[in-house]
Amino acid sequence: MNSNTYKIFGIGLPRSGTSSLNQALSILGYKSLHHPTYYIMDKLNGSFSFEGDWDALTNFGEHFYPQLDELYPNSKFILTTRDKEKWLNSCRWKYQEPSNNLGNAIRISIFGCDRFHESTYSYIYDQHTRNVIEYFKNRPNDLLVVDWGLGHGWKELCYFLNKPVPETPFPNKNSKQEIILLDRPINYKVKRNTGLNNIPNYFYSEILSQAFLGNKLAKIMVEFVKKNKFNKTKKR
Repeated sequence: MNSNTYKIFGIGLPRSGTSSLNQALSILGYKSLHHPTYYIMDKLNGSFSFEGDWDALTNFGEHFYPQLDELYPNSKFILTTRDKEKWLNSCRWKYQEPSNNLGNAIRISIFGCDRFHESTYSYIYDQHTRNVIEYFKNRPNDLLVVDWGLGHGWKELCYFLNKPVPETPFPNKNSKQEIILLDRPINYKVKRNTGLNNIPNYFYSEILSQAFLGNKLAKIMVEFVKKNKFNKTKKR
């Protein structure tokens, strides 16, 4: 638990090392929330922990750092970066096809399109990096820029947060190999963790929409689905 009053925000784009940052912050003792997936699962399970006790957010609102800066004064911001060609290749692999309704909405909010488009992604990457650095140019103590691929890790992160360096190796999370092994698309994780595996897609999409908006109706809908044992396929 963070004993200080500040919050920590990871404001790097997806596929830039945000999962590793989230894991590293957790190892350092912070309660770190990562990606809208976990926020949505909380809503579907009737938990509103996001609104309560947390220390850090990663891969969650990376474009809203000015608003977060205003809402949470004295906070720390961490911009994860990556060799752009490697980042584009990772995004090409991950985002080459449209996702579900929620995934598409998240992609559009960040990149302006629901699937990978190289020139668009390249422009957004450069623009985001440039804008963040410009915004914090006179506040070097509030922004840390890291690239795990260059060997950055515990030394830079712990110095920035005034934490002792742990003995455990720095985490390397959410690699392509790990995603393949763990099968981690958003809809799979949400369905698996809420027991919604067999409901019709149209109903599932509506529940996700309600949850993403923070509507407690999502919890009621989940309970209704479980009680009535919805199933996509009719028994003959």
